Amino acid sequence: MFHTNTEYRAPSELSKLQHDLDRAFDTRELVNVLYSALQERLYISGLRYDHPELHIHISIGDSAPHSCEYSLTQDNHNFGKITTLQRHRLSEVALTRLETILGMLMMPLQDSLLYQQAMSHSNWDPVTRVNNKTAFKRALNTQRTQRRSSDKKLNAVFIHLQNLRDIYGEFGSNASDAMLCHLIDQLRDHCRGGDEIFRFSDDEFVILLADTEAQQAEVIAHRLGEVCQRHQEHFQGIDIQSQIKVEVVECGSHTLCEGCEHADQHHCLKQSQSNALHGAA
Repeated sequence: MFHTNTEYRAPSELSKLQHDLDRAFDTRELVNVLYSALQERLYISGLRYDHPELHIHISIGDSAPHSCEYSLTQDNHNFGKITTLQRHRLSEVALTRLETILGMLMMPLQDSLLYQQAMSHSNWDPVTRVNNKTAFKRALNTQRTQRRSSDKKLNAVFIHLQNLRDIYGEFGSNASDAMLCHLIDQLRDHCRGGDEIFRFSDDEFVILLADTEAQQAEVIAHRLGEVCQRHQEHFQGIDIQSQIKVEVVECGSHTLCEGCEHADQHHCLKQSQSNALHGAA
């Protein structure tokens, strides 16, 4: 276990490394900087960083027969676990160097994890407990990046709860929120394992279907639409019926949509299938 209660003062020969660590806000970028430093100084083969509570698992480099594992803690707070992988056992001198560099890592890592949590919160819809439109845009660009050199199809199913405003007006926010949350539960139960669900707007959800042909997407959309349409919300002894509209759109673009003038306009997702998702990212 690696534990420190004091801020590490980097010696002059390590000041550049400290500077690089301090500038790496993203956790994956920070781990990459650490890996490069350890590879250069200690000739390690690979590096793993795990923070299960934040669902962060980063692996860089190659596997090797020997490893060193450190739990990173400070003031009784857990900041994850670092595992180095190397072909040979580290000497006492090498272990001292490793722990010196881990001491330099602690403050930048704490800042990085706070940044990571803030980014996660910006992507999260607190009512329905799914990712929001911002997260959808990022996921869409990620999917496009992965499929640029392939023929994989990308489709999305939009599910619109058409009577949400009426439910809110007649029964209040508790009833409308309950309807949204239970519809999400239904979608989770009937989606495939790799499908991603997002809250796209106040009364609309989108399910991103990666590597899915248009015909298969239509079948999935029909099934999800029927499940949601059958749902009745039981609220204070009253059954509230959901009114659902379902639409399938196809992303025909293999390029990113940064700078699209329609990027924040809802209707740009409802164009012809050749560019239906253009502008969503």
